[in-house]
Amino acid sequence: MKYVLKCRLKSVEKIIKKKNLDGILLFSRYSPTESWTTTPNIFYFSDFYDNWFSALLLMERKRIIYTSSDKKVLSGFEKEAWKKKLENLRKLKGMKIGIEKQTAFGIVKRLKRFGIKVVLLEDELEKIRMIKDDEEIRKIKNAGKTTKKIFNELIEKNIKQKFKTELDLKEWIIKKIFENGMTISFTPLVGSGPHSAEIHASASQRKIKDHVLLDFGCCYEHYRSDFSRTFLIRKNKNLEKIIDAVSGVQKEIIDVLEPGVSSKLLFDLARKKFKKVGLEKKSFLNYHALGHGVGLEIHEPPCIDDDTKLEKNMVFTIEPAVYDKKLGGVRIEDTILLKNNAKILTK
Repeated sequence: MKYVLKCRLKSVEKIIKKKNLDGILLFSRYSPTESWTTTPNIFYFSDFYDNWFSALLLMERKRIIYTSSDKKVLSGFEKEAWKKKLENLRKLKGMKIGIEKQTAFGIVKRLKRFGIKVVLLEDELEKIRMIKDDEEIRKIKNAGKTTKKIFNELIEKNIKQKFKTELDLKEWIIKKIFENGMTISFTPLVGSGPHSAEIHASASQRKIKDHVLLDFGCCYEHYRSDFSRTFLIRKNKNLEKIIDAVSGVQKEIIDVLEPGVSSKLLFDLARKKFKKVGLEKKSFLNYHALGHGVGLEIHEPPCIDDDTKLEKNMVFTIEPAVYDKKLGGVRIEDTILLKNNAKILTK
């Protein structure tokens, strides 16, 4: 077993002891587009990934992967084929077992029927994932590098002539991501004109003729990047001022990033900056955080608006924004690696 994985499992054992549990049980999640998929936590704590329904049982001296897949598991892990209706888990009767909040209701119901004492975990496991190791950083850097490459290729084009609608632009981005040997971090968001004032604007048949807010990222070996830019198709002095203001706020936030700074301090600093330029009421402050962690999931801890103290090797976004229902939205977002200062992975 890899040293890094041993360290991760030691962290899980601490949670088991602290919460007085007999173990932690993680299940695959169902996605209409991907069927059953291994959750980030199963992958992170076992290095096991497949598209079958699977589960991972973590105890102090025992680790079992339940799956019908023929994939091998690492040394230090046992493997059991699923029995009908999760019958394998009856042996946990009377035990106090921690599960993720996202666990399907039907599974929780069956566990309770087996006499298992179910304890819902908060985000203890996700917080272990906040500090990235060298291999994780390498993968996120690769995802960020490709994201930059695709955007640079895009801005060299005559966007209005090349892409008639938001959907055209979205499809081009997806095509480019796959051409570069990666998959999408999430479905790319493309909003133009007033449509871009929707925080998560789904690409539509709307013609591109004024300005565009673009939000996309690449996924490389399970690790993701996240990136947003807003650019003008034709001149608009009001939007130019907003873009300059949002860009200025992002730069000032990135300049003060260092280990030990609190997320809340950054959020409050952004509030002051937007208030100073008269954009506080239309800013992101009323809609979402200043940023979020990025890694195996596109949104994971830390959340850049709480009391979390940022640490070296955390990876997160900084994404100030303004949403004006008449003019549209402006968001500028980059994926950041924190060392002694900020390293922008998508600039």
